[in-house]
Amino acid sequence: MDAESNLDPVALRQSAADIPAAEAATSAACEAAAESADEAIVAPLNSPVPMAELGTKVAYIETGTSGIQTIEVSTGGGDIIIQAHDQSGIAVYALDHDAAVSQLELSVKENLVQVVAKARKTPRRLMVWRHRSQTTVKVLLPAGIFLNAKTDTGHIRITGARHGFELKTNSGDIHLTDAAGVLSAKSASGHISGTIETDNVHLLTGSGHVSLTGLTGSLNYKTSTGALRAVWAQSPSLGTIEIKAGKGSVALTLPRETRMNSRFITGPTPIMNQFENDANSGFSLGVTMRSGSLEIRKAE
Repeated sequence: MDAESNLDPVALRQSAADIPAAEAATSAACEAAAESADEAIVAPLNSPVPMAELGTKVAYIETGTSGIQTIEVSTGGGDIIIQAHDQSGIAVYALDHDAAVSQLELSVKENLVQVVAKARKTPRRLMVWRHRSQTTVKVLLPAGIFLNAKTDTGHIRITGARHGFELKTNSGDIHLTDAAGVLSAKSASGHISGTIETDNVHLLTGSGHVSLTGLTGSLNYKTSTGALRAVWAQSPSLGTIEIKAGKGSVALTLPRETRMNSRFITGPTPIMNQFENDANSGFSLGVTMRSGSLEIRKAE
């Protein structure tokens, strides 16, 4: 493993530092009652990913013989960029890293790699500690590595990775391109969008919208005021779609041959369902909504 000189000596030791987490804010936002909501389903706009510039190389960690199974990446205000590559190791890069403001830590513990970018605490008179770390962490990830990514106000962007993901943001967006694997994503106000081949999705949002395509199986979705658009690439024969929403819009599109056992518990919610109920199906749909709109369509 090699490291650049802008890292502290302690940065490559095992880190016991507190990582700013958005999970508490996410749960509170999702449980809060909402007075109003934007019911339009909007695919998030994402700024271009800096594909060419890799930034400062922090480390290259061999995974083929080391038993590495998981990487955890955490940032404050900087983005997390994950791109698949065909090499045998994990390559970690830092973009927009200011060592006077940000502290970057990396550790390897048995089968786990941890990368943390956080604000550096300095003497109060310098007032630097008030600024959020803007370091963006970019990772080139080989196949077979599970990703656990957390950011406060940064975005998470994943391209080509094909194993499994646990993603958490506060106000940042999550965007997936040509991804595959089990997905668990939580966001208070950020949007979740993109394409992922998966038969198992768990989504928790406060007010952020979700727009996903490529699904093949179960979906569990909870929101306070967010909107959901989900498109299935193939008909599930087993599994469950479970929707729980306060106030928002839900639009589901499944292949025409899909058979499902459906139940709806709603308030003043208009329902448009193009599928007949099949009580004998091994695939079920359950929707609980306080208000908003619900559409279940057959793909054209």
